Amino acid sequence: MLEDSVYLKNILTRIERLTGKTKIFNIYEHGTYGIKSVKKGFSWPAFFFSFIWVMKKKLWVVFWLYSLIYILMSLKGLYIEEYGTEQFIKYKIFSIFHSDFFSYLIISNIIGFLIYMLIPGIFGNKWLEKNLVAHGYKFISCVKADSTYTAIDSYKKISIDPKSSEDTIVK
Repeated sequence: MLEDSVYLKNILTRIERLTGKTKIFNIYEHGTYGIKSVKKGFSWPAFFFSFIWVMKKKLWVVFWLYSLIYILMSLKGLYIEEYGTEQFIKYKIFSIFHSDFFSYLIISNIIGFLIYMLIPGIFGNKWLEKNLVAHGYKFISCVKADSTYTAIDSYKKISIDPKSSEDTIVK
């Protein structure tokens, strides 16, 4: 019976790896503030909710930088709306695109917005880790888990019973 449960556990672990449910988390610990975990890889919440995510994670430098970029992008749009494309064509700004200037503008805004969203998705968790280290957290371990809460629970179980670590600690 014990062999069947080990066999079933191995099958479930392989299925989780194939479906991508199990993620790798870095565990950080602070003497006063406790334990935090940060997922390795792409951050979907940072991708979809850049401003809110950055504020919630208290990444203030990134927040102000992104606010400035957002304001500049908005001013570009307001300038074009106010003065039209004639100013751009008159002074030969973007003269290559003067025949299809509006289509260029739309495409450049879409690409700019996607890049604007993609950067926090790619670098958000790295920014978060640097912020934790800057605030006195120390890297402890890497853990495989389904969520940040189960990662912290797994780490706590490992610190209590090191024999339970064979499936959760990433080597």
